[in-house]
Formats: sequence, structure tokens, C-alpha cells
Amino acid sequence: MDELTQTLLVILVTILLVILIFVLVRRNRSEQEKRLAQMALERGWKLELVKERLAFGQRIHHQDWVIELLTESSGKPEAEGSSNVAASTLWRAPGSGSTILIGPRTAQINLGGIDIITGVTYNPFRQGITTRPEEPIGIDL
Repeated sequence: MDELTQTLLVILVTILLVILIFVLVRRNRSEQEKRLAQMALERGWKLELVKERLAFGQRIHHQDWVIELLTESSGKPEAEGSSNVAASTLWRAPGSGSTILIGPRTAQINLGGIDIITGVTYNPFRQGITTRPEEPIGIDL
């Protein structure tokens, strides 16, 4: 093999590897979007895929809240060889003054027996201390 043939072979293999990487990344992203869409459907949420010129991500709508997971670019490089990209997660829910906890519901916090004496309990799903036991509120994801 001469030098030219070896060079062309290396270039061809490199091009094939780059194409393979792009195909695998696209397939992985497509599978993730399908899984997210299935999860949203099972929970009664509406999934909106955001694919704009300088932004991409997802918005998930529920009757009581909206969550946005976006990656945005300003389109202008910050410095040579870099880009100005920001990822953000934004949760919006109507109403003010309430605490939203995300995750599995947990039992009420044990105050070391003091709640038995005073009848006062602390519920991490409600603001402050309450004298009446209440069902925890939250969002099961």
C-alpha cells in the first residue's frame, strides 16, 4: 500500500466513525423522547418538545403546573472557540405562598415524643406546625 491509499483509508474510517456517532446520538435522543412521551401519557401530562433555532428541550404540562427543561444559546460566541449556552429548569404553578416538594411522600417527622405530649405535629408537606393531622400533599412523580 502506498502512502496515498493509507491516508484515504484513514480519512474514510474517520468519516464513517463520525457518521456512526451522529446516528447513535440521534437514535438515543429519539428513544429518550419516546420514553418521556410514554411517561407523560401514562400520568396524564401533556409533553411539548421544544425545537427552536436557538433553544431545545421539553415542557411538561399538568392541570396544576408546568415544568420547562430548556437549553438555550444566545447565538453569539462569548469568547473565541466557545459558545454562550445556558440550561434551565423552570417550574411554574398557580398560587403563592405554598411549598412544593417533589419526590415520594414520606411519613411525618418524629419530634422525639414531644408531639404526643402537645398534640402538635410537623408535616413536611405543609407550611409550619399544625395541630390537626392532615394528609400530606405533594406530587407523585
